[in-house]
Amino acid sequence: MNRFVRMLPERWQYPAHEWGALFVAGLVFTIASAAYFIYRTPDHHVHAGYMTGKVLSTFDTSDELRFDVRAVVALPDGSNIAVRAQSFAMAQWLIDETCIEVRKAESGRTYYRLAAPTNCAS
Repeated sequence: MNRFVRMLPERWQYPAHEWGALFVAGLVFTIASAAYFIYRTPDHHVHAGYMTGKVLSTFDTSDELRFDVRAVVALPDGSNIAVRAQSFAMAQWLIDETCIEVRKAESGRTYYRLAAPTNCAS
């Protein structure tokens, strides 16, 4: 690296010698992270249906900036999931039983999201 630093004008030799390795590492990191975000494939979600679950508990995690209520819901298969309501209208859906939207990702992972009660009313 010293051979390349000596080719620079005298004014740039000291900063290049002191900060050159850090600059090269930052440049490699920037290129690698840009390539990751450009070439990664997103995990698309597909709607898989609605189900009704029993609300076990709710707790408020709001602060001065946003409204947020989290709930633990028991699904019909016996597993428990956590869902969140980010508005007061959605929080009113968390009374006794609530409607849950099931979404499947391409990777096979299942995601659950709070849904309007009208979606399960059939």
